[in-house]
Amino acid sequence: MPLNLQILNAGKLAELLGYIPASPDDISSRAASDLSNVETGRILRGHDTAWIAGLAGGNYAYLRDAATFNGIADLNEIAVSGIARSSAVGTGASASIGVAGFSIRATVGDDSGSWALYGTARREAGVLGVTQGLEIDASCGDDAPAITPYNMFPASGQVVAAWVAAGGESASGGLDQALISAHIGILSNDATHTARARSGVVFHQYALEGSDGLDADVTNAEAVALARRHALNWYDSSGAIKAQLLSSVTTAGGLIRMEFGDDGVLFSNGGGVTAFQAYYTATSVNGLLVNCGAGSGQAVELAAQGSDADIAFNFRAKGGADLGAYGQNISLNALGAGGLIAFSADGSFVGYVSEYGINLSAGKNYAINDHQVVGERKTGWSRWTGVKTRSEFDTATATVEDVAQVLGALIDDLYDPAISSGHGLIAA
Repeated sequence: MPLNLQILNAGKLAELLGYIPASPDDISSRAASDLSNVETGRILRGHDTAWIAGLAGGNYAYLRDAATFNGIADLNEIAVSGIARSSAVGTGASASIGVAGFSIRATVGDDSGSWALYGTARREAGVLGVTQGLEIDASCGDDAPAITPYNMFPASGQVVAAWVAAGGESASGGLDQALISAHIGILSNDATHTARARSGVVFHQYALEGSDGLDADVTNAEAVALARRHALNWYDSSGAIKAQLLSSVTTAGGLIRMEFGDDGVLFSNGGGVTAFQAYYTATSVNGLLVNCGAGSGQAVELAAQGSDADIAFNFRAKGGADLGAYGQNISLNALGAGGLIAFSADGSFVGYVSEYGINLSAGKNYAINDHQVVGERKTGWSRWTGVKTRSEFDTATATVEDVAQVLGALIDDLYDPAISSGHGLIAA
C-alpha cells in the first residue's frame, strides 16, 4: 500500500528531516520530491529488526510485517511520538490531537476484528523493572475543578487522564445512536480461559486527593463516582443478575454511608449519626443470623450463630429507655428439656418460667398495682383431721362442726401441694 505525504512547506520539511537519523529505509534518505509518493509500505528507523521475528515464538512479527508504517527504535528510544498543541490565545478556538487512530468494520459478514488503537507490552521471564501496556498522564499548572456524574464539563474545563466515551464524532451530529456493549471490558486473552491478572483495578495509596491510605487519615478520597441507580451487578453463568448494590437516594434524601472499621460495619448519615452497627472484631467467633423465611407463612428469625456450642442472645435498650415487643400475640419459648425463661429487674433476679410454671426467687412477691397479693409461703401450719367439706352453709344456721369441716378443707387447699395437692401458700 503506497504511503502518500503531502508536502506543504519544503523548508519545514527539511528542518524536520534534520532531526531524523538517516538509515537505508529512513525517509530522511529520500529526496523531498520523492516523498509525495513513497512506493513502500514501511518506513523503518533503527538498525536491527530481526529480533521482532523471534520474539515470543514469532507471535509479534505481524506488528512489523503487516504495518503500513513502522517506527522501530533502537534500545531505550521512542519509536513513535505524537506532539500537538492548541491555538494561541486570541486566535480562535481549536483542538489538538497528539496521536489519533481510526478503524472501521464496514463489510457485512466480516467476522474479523477492528481496533482503532492496539498495544502489547511484554516482560520476559526473570527481567525486572516496570512494564506497562499503556500509560496515560495528565497534568495541570493549577488545580482543575472536580467533576461529578451530573457535571462532567465544568465551566473552567476538566482535566482527565483518560476519557472513555461512546458514539464517536458522529454522535454529536445526531448519528450513531445505537448502544455499544460497554465502555470498558476487562478479560483474559488466554486461549484456555485461564486468568492472567492478579487484580482488575487497583488504586495506588497516593493516587487520590483526600487520603493517602494510612491510619492517620481523617478525610476520604473518592475512588468511584456513580449517578443515582447506577448499580453494581453480579451475574451467574446464565447471564442473570443474582446480586445488586444500588443507591436510589434522591435529592430529597440525605447521605447514608456504609463503613468498614476495626470494630465492624457501620451505617451512618452525613452527620455521623449511627443508624446501624454490626460490631465484629478479628477475635469474634459468634454472630447474628437474619433468616427472612423460606416462603409464605414462614416466620422471620433473628438467631445467634457461631463456633460456640451455647451462645447467649441479648436485647439491650440504652439508658433508662424501655425495651418493647409488639404484636397480636407475643410468644416466649424455652426450648429443650429443663429450659427456663428467667426475669431480672434492676440487677436483681426475680424468677423464671419453666415447664412447671412461674417460680419467684426468695423474697419476691406477686403484686397488683404495686400491692402484694401473694407473698412467700407461711410455715408452722398443720392439717386438720376428720371430716372436711366444701359444701354450702347458711351462716345463720351453720354449726361449729360445719365451720370446722369447711376450715379443714380450706387449709388443705392452701397447704403444701406435695402433701395435699393444695396451692402451697402454707406448710408445716
